[in-house]
Amino acid sequence: MPPEPTIPHLPNLDQQLVLRAAMDQREVLTVHAFTICRRWNLAEDAVQEALLWACEHWQDLSDLGGLLPWMRRVVQLKTLELIRREERSSRHAQGMDPAMLERLATALDQADADEGAGQLRAMKAALHHCMGHLSNEHQRLLQAFYWQQRSCEDLAEEFAKRPDNLRAMLSRLRKRLMRCMQDQLSPSPCPAEPKP
Repeated sequence: MPPEPTIPHLPNLDQQLVLRAAMDQREVLTVHAFTICRRWNLAEDAVQEALLWACEHWQDLSDLGGLLPWMRRVVQLKTLELIRREERSSRHAQGMDPAMLERLATALDQADADEGAGQLRAMKAALHHCMGHLSNEHQRLLQAFYWQQRSCEDLAEEFAKRPDNLRAMLSRLRKRLMRCMQDQLSPSPCPAEPKP
């Protein structure tokens, strides 16, 4: 594969030299941008962006004699780009009544709350269903440990088991409940359509 052609440039031309020469033309470039957009702050932003662009693409310049026309073109393009960007953002901001935005935020908050409440109800129903499938002893153990917040050492005598055995039993019960709840909460697959 042949090498890509490069733009010839003077051997003593380097990034700092190009940038220094461009910075020397900053006032002229700002006035040029101002003639396009008629706003000093936007003109200064355009020159800043043009200088950053020149810092990255300085190799495209073949000699310093062509710097000013090259930078004027870059400033022109950056100014037009900033004008278009500003017009797009102002179009999006127009018509956004603060009261309307507040009503929209309230509606979105309510939708999130409704969805959260629905999920909470589904989780409670799944937990109730899964707890109903456990033995009375297992239900009592879970209630004493989680709802009454009693320790395994405290429960060992009541359940006639060692604390380590109760911890192991609680671990197995948690896994069993988790599997059951996941089954309850997962969307059921759609039945396959019968083939004719």
